Amino acid sequence: MKSHSLKQLFVPVTNQVYKNSNILKNPINYIKNNCIPSNKCARSYINRLFPFITWLQFYDIGWLPSDILCGVTVSIIYISQGMAYALLANVPAIIGLYMSFFPPLIYALFGTSRHVSIGGIAVISLMTGNVINSFNIESGLITVHKNVTYDSLQTTYDEVTIAMGLSFTVGLLQLILSIFQLGFVTLFLSDTFISGYTASTAVLVLTSQIPDLFGIKIQRRTGFFKIVYIYIELFKRLRETNIVTLFISISAIITIYTVKEYLEPLYKRLIKRWKIFRKVQIPIPIELIVIIIGTILSYTLHLDSRYNVKTIKTIGKGFRAPQWHEWKLLPILVKESIPIAIVSYTISYSLAKNYAKQLNYVVDANRELSAYGLCNACLVAIIIVSLRNLLMKVTDILTIGRVTKLEAIVWISTFVSTIILDVDYGLIVETKQENTLFFRPRTFVLGVLEDNQVHRLSQDYSNAREFTNIKMLRFEAPVMYFNGEYFNDSILKALEDKSKTNKEKIDSSSERFIQYDQNEMHVIIDCSAISQIDYSGGKIFIQTIKELNDRKYQVYLCNLPYYEWETLQNLGISKICSVTIMATISDAIQKIQDEQQQTIDQIDALLPSTNHINV
Repeated sequence: MKSHSLKQLFVPVTNQVYKNSNILKNPINYIKNNCIPSNKCARSYINRLFPFITWLQFYDIGWLPSDILCGVTVSIIYISQGMAYALLANVPAIIGLYMSFFPPLIYALFGTSRHVSIGGIAVISLMTGNVINSFNIESGLITVHKNVTYDSLQTTYDEVTIAMGLSFTVGLLQLILSIFQLGFVTLFLSDTFISGYTASTAVLVLTSQIPDLFGIKIQRRTGFFKIVYIYIELFKRLRETNIVTLFISISAIITIYTVKEYLEPLYKRLIKRWKIFRKVQIPIPIELIVIIIGTILSYTLHLDSRYNVKTIKTIGKGFRAPQWHEWKLLPILVKESIPIAIVSYTISYSLAKNYAKQLNYVVDANRELSAYGLCNACLVAIIIVSLRNLLMKVTDILTIGRVTKLEAIVWISTFVSTIILDVDYGLIVETKQENTLFFRPRTFVLGVLEDNQVHRLSQDYSNAREFTNIKMLRFEAPVMYFNGEYFNDSILKALEDKSKTNKEKIDSSSERFIQYDQNEMHVIIDCSAISQIDYSGGKIFIQTIKELNDRKYQVYLCNLPYYEWETLQNLGISKICSVTIMATISDAIQKIQDEQQQTIDQIDALLPSTNHINV
């Protein structure tokens, strides 16, 4: 029987001694390959620019009834929350209805998520209200005293004009970021940072609604320690509490909370008995019901005139004609719009990415960025109850603290600085704190030289070879919050690229061995260059291994420091995925080869005429 040497288990990678593509060495080829557009490139760009062109081609008409039902449900929720968030932003309630109509329509055409509908966000409404409050407010008008270039600008604008200018500037900034492919900015905001930031802003939103809860009018404040001054003034004016307003607010809060937390889960279990509601769940529109009841009571009992209960008065009919020409206001709002642009994109993209992972599809960070750029008593109760999930993020500190103390410090500092310094300054302080060091890591595919001991970069050396069923990778950076997604993408992309290369280069005489490879593939990750794994990076690290397991890969981690393994253990790696820890790459290869030899011996026992392969 013919025997084969160990070399035949490897695939040659390149015929060059050292591969180094440099624009300075081959400028003509580089320009030809990277700068000359093709028809295929143009079609791909158009599809990315207008995602609805792609999904319309594959839309199943059978989805239409469910989609209409979901649209009606979301619109009902938007009516109440839109008006509530408009008041939070210090603009008329009708603006909230406009805000709930146009953004979802634009995002449906230009967004890449199948499950996200763009609307009001409590945090962004609060930040918008803070910008409006930062100007001098007198008699319902905002007097702006700013220096633009060399001229002094002294003009009066109302709240709506300021909000319109801010929205336009935020959208323009997001479009610019999208054009320059800067969607990766979300990588700078870790899960710990977002958790602490949203929890602290929830406290600020709650604080902003407490005066309306008691029916007390206090002075609007912005800047450092504003929350302290608000509570000081609130306690001084407690004697001015409007008992009727307080009773209505507390009743509405109890009603909404009871329905959301207790009645709605029971209601959803009951409607699942009908087939049509098994996949589409319609929530109880309790916010809208509370508004309708409150409006009826206010109108019939004349609460505003008899008991001085604050109401929203008249809501205009239809849409106002689009008009806005205060272009000289834009330079003033650029600085204020930067944190709003980043935070709004981060929150929305995180939600879109979460749904995409659960349902196995992909969202484009840069296209999402482009789509986002394009795109009273009872109301106080709605705002407060809608904050319950954000306020629950305070408990995240317990989980994060058990995993890593450093991340716990980041969470606490984010929470405290945002509350004390306000949302804008809190964002700046924590971004600078977390991102003092940023670098783009590299992922390499490894090979082995003739002695089977020295592992080199297979794309750099002609005599370095790869196994047909073993992929060896090295990630040369810490796995942190800012590069965790890149770690996931680069590992999966390297495996896809090398799988295609192997299929093209393996000789047909190895057919029996390829059949075995397709049933069981191995990935060896060299962790010698991974100096640290944080809370957010660890979760993505485990998720990456889980995805490899789902693709039928057996994963081996080599040269992994024990303290990093402890972090992964605290995050539950052993319960979530299957992974083998080996001391070195050579040990992992030897273990795999021993298992292969056992399988080959079993096959040879069944097929005695088959050639042997010496390993």
